[in-house]
Amino acid sequence: MPATCQPGTAWMYGHGPDVAAYLIERAGALRLDEYLRANVFARAGVAPDEDPEGLGLAAVGGFNAHDGGDVCYGGHGAYVTVRAFVSVLESVLRDDRRVLSHEMVREMFRPQLEGTAEAALQAALEGPAGPAFGCGTSGSGRNWGLGGLLVGEDGDGGLGKGAMIWGWGHNTVWFIDPTNGVCGIASPQLLMPGDISVATQLKSAFRSHLGPVLKAAEISSANVRAESST
Repeated sequence: MPATCQPGTAWMYGHGPDVAAYLIERAGALRLDEYLRANVFARAGVAPDEDPEGLGLAAVGGFNAHDGGDVCYGGHGAYVTVRAFVSVLESVLRDDRRVLSHEMVREMFRPQLEGTAEAALQAALEGPAGPAFGCGTSGSGRNWGLGGLLVGEDGDGGLGKGAMIWGWGHNTVWFIDPTNGVCGIASPQLLMPGDISVATQLKSAFRSHLGPVLKAAEISSANVRAESST
């Protein structure tokens, strides 16, 4: 596959995840779905609850992300339960080393772009598709991590600095916010485009209110455990 640009010189929305999936299959001698079951979902302690008959397609109006093929794409095409997906988000948030090493988690949340590559991302965020690429975020200092968009210095919409967020065509958006100790996914399953203003308000309210509630619950649980141990 010819490169559109040299590594490190630009950012663009493209087929990078699909290429990464192909490399994983070649390196591990496993189909991507088999690799994910063994090395992601099993380690997170959940079964992905596959949908081999494509019943989940009803939720997206019959849209077939596989286009009738039998290829495991890295960027689309898998169907899992929300519980299974969130279990992976929680593992990364807690940095519990079940799915990823501590070093890999740190690298995921490290800004990857600088120079012309960072400028290309900023141009995309300010362009016509900016609201979609930004997943409802705004403000300066946004960058790209290994997996999604990183929120800038000032935080945004209830998300703390350095939180990671990303989404896709059916208005599904996930986020991991280490600063506030919360992660989540919003999945209205509406084929693009949705009402960005309404979706942004809903996601902002979710992030703003859920974070403090979960943090208080975590502190309370930690205090109970401490009292029990003494």
